[in-house]
Amino acid sequence: MRHAPASVIRGLSVLVVLGSLLPAVAVSGVTPTPHSGDAQWPLIWLDEDNDCQNTAIEVLLRDAAGLVSWAGPDACTIGKGRWRSVGNGQLVGFEQAWVVPVVTPAQAVRRGALLWNRQQQIAFLNDLDNLMVLDPKSAQQRGMKDLAQWQPAPAYLCAYAQRWQGLSQRYGLQVSAADHDTLDAWLSDCPSTDE
Repeated sequence: MRHAPASVIRGLSVLVVLGSLLPAVAVSGVTPTPHSGDAQWPLIWLDEDNDCQNTAIEVLLRDAAGLVSWAGPDACTIGKGRWRSVGNGQLVGFEQAWVVPVVTPAQAVRRGALLWNRQQQIAFLNDLDNLMVLDPKSAQQRGMKDLAQWQPAPAYLCAYAQRWQGLSQRYGLQVSAADHDTLDAWLSDCPSTDE
């Protein structure tokens, strides 16, 4: 497993911002102090399939709104492209396409991930299901809020809620009463994902 340089994605700094700006909130009886371990999460994009495209590049390719062009002949970094921000639904270019977690490190810490080891943290931050594209303004607006206090553009609300719920289950994160009520309200108007 190779580690790709974090500098490949210009929006990487948003991960630091999201982890350190979110307020401390009592969840399931735990009231963490600000920076309850989230500021120390490793910010490493992996290249698990050894194709020189790290996790963030994989997300940008998955979520591109059309064709992308490569920065070089090795097809390891993106030069140009367009993406729809999950936050507001607007098209943004590469400089404004920030790859951020659906469930942030701070949210995960408040819900039971405080004692995760480095490998668990890296895996969580590189889980493709836990990554989305936001524009900088939406990322900043979201960074200060918890689940019930921020929601994506209406076109993305169902997918966002389903992913948030699925990630919480997959990683054994505690869902507070406020989280449950928020997810229940959002998912009540969504098509069922049951087969």
